[in-house]
Amino acid sequence: MYKKYFLMIFIGLFIYSFSNEYNFIIRVMNSDFGSIKINQINNEFETVTEIYSQKAKISAKTTYEDDFYKSYSFNMKVNEKTVADYVSNYDGKKVIHSVNSIELPVINESNLFIIDNNFIIDHFWYFLKKHEGKGKAKIFIPFLSMNNQTFKNAIVDADYDIKDDKMIFTYSGLRTEVFFDKNFITKISIPSQGIEIERNDFKEKIENNIISEEVSFESKGLILNGTLSYPALLSNKMPLIILVHGSGVLDRDERFTSAGIEIAPFYDLAEELNKKGFAVFRYDKRNFVLNKLGEDYLEVSIYDFIDDAINAYNKMLEFDFIAKDRIIFAGHSQGATLIPYILKKAGYAGISLSPAVIGFVDLMVYQIEYQQDIINKLNTDGSLDNLVDMLNEYLPHVKEIKSKFESNELKNEEVYMGFKGSFIKESDYLFENVVEEFVDINKNILIISGKEDLKTPSILLQEKEDEILKNDKISIKYIEGMSHEMYNQYIVFEPLVSEGIFKWYENLK
Repeated sequence: MYKKYFLMIFIGLFIYSFSNEYNFIIRVMNSDFGSIKINQINNEFETVTEIYSQKAKISAKTTYEDDFYKSYSFNMKVNEKTVADYVSNYDGKKVIHSVNSIELPVINESNLFIIDNNFIIDHFWYFLKKHEGKGKAKIFIPFLSMNNQTFKNAIVDADYDIKDDKMIFTYSGLRTEVFFDKNFITKISIPSQGIEIERNDFKEKIENNIISEEVSFESKGLILNGTLSYPALLSNKMPLIILVHGSGVLDRDERFTSAGIEIAPFYDLAEELNKKGFAVFRYDKRNFVLNKLGEDYLEVSIYDFIDDAINAYNKMLEFDFIAKDRIIFAGHSQGATLIPYILKKAGYAGISLSPAVIGFVDLMVYQIEYQQDIINKLNTDGSLDNLVDMLNEYLPHVKEIKSKFESNELKNEEVYMGFKGSFIKESDYLFENVVEEFVDINKNILIISGKEDLKTPSILLQEKEDEILKNDKISIKYIEGMSHEMYNQYIVFEPLVSEGIFKWYENLK
């Protein structure tokens, strides 16, 4: 009996395996193109590559033995339909392979190193483990062996130059730069094609005791990338605030240029909230991502933005240091108006920053007339004539939209000042009913409005204040001198925003 247990322990000591996981982001011409996830168990690597614009997914597996690869397979799907299923085996002398169960010509070549062009990063890693300095090598590109026209190009000679933490790898005139550390590949660059593949692990950084890391999530068939930032000195469980964008084609920072000055309200807000002890998640807006992919972002529904916020919430539940019962949504402008609708589905509480409290169509007209009144009073020396002219040009267009809306002549597929008719109708319904939603919601909400807001003026909120405050879970805070974008007259992000949020949150405990 003792011999049996001893034997089991002895064998167990030698059945040792190790595993690693790696994540990469693919960028083409500085735009997000796809993602790569790699799982390594001993000498077997499984890779899942997603190409966003083509809605393609490539699942690959490579097993290595001794000096060369032993087996390689991949399944490629486009729109969830398999378009290629490739399998190959190599014994160091010949490649036996097939695609879609059809046998391909056997390749009789010794000393082949596999380098497929389906973003299979571990192929470069294994090559690096077997080479040093400068030299030549014969490589096998499986993807090219699947087609009669490219089959002859599946075996090529490559030049390599390995020095310190970088390899220059060239074949068929294509130069690839491979960067690595002692653990794995860190970055691959193909300059002539504008391709950069970078380890996502290295997106985590610590600045001023704040950790920022890249986090991606799927929402209604689209990958949205974002930044999760939080204090480096973690508490046991940390409250989280998810930021929901204002209107427009905006990245995770709400970055845009106004009067020649670039501002980024969500970047600044996240930084201030991190200092107060909150974790913050901000992500690229759906229409921003679609625009980068060259797709029609005007097809987006305002309800998509609500669903994206909920899917961001679901992603955040995966993080152990987040207090799952203390996840707060903070919306700005358009996102502020969506807060009660979002809270119906998820979340502990909400923050509504510069909300609209009248119908979307009415607001379009009100904004311009309100700004006209203020600008005309300020334009005593004619220095604001260009702005006056622009507002005068816009006003008849928005009045026409209002007229068509009220007479049911607004067509769903027609575009009006950057909005499809269907989007205007959806938005008007949600905006028109938001006061009622604020009154009915059974969750705590803080509303913050700037006294210098020219887009959703605080005077509108003041007119609705008595009605909204019938709900004792609602708090309203007005900030003197603050614009719609949450900056003061010195173009400094208003510190009273984060201070107000912190005090409000403390009173919820």
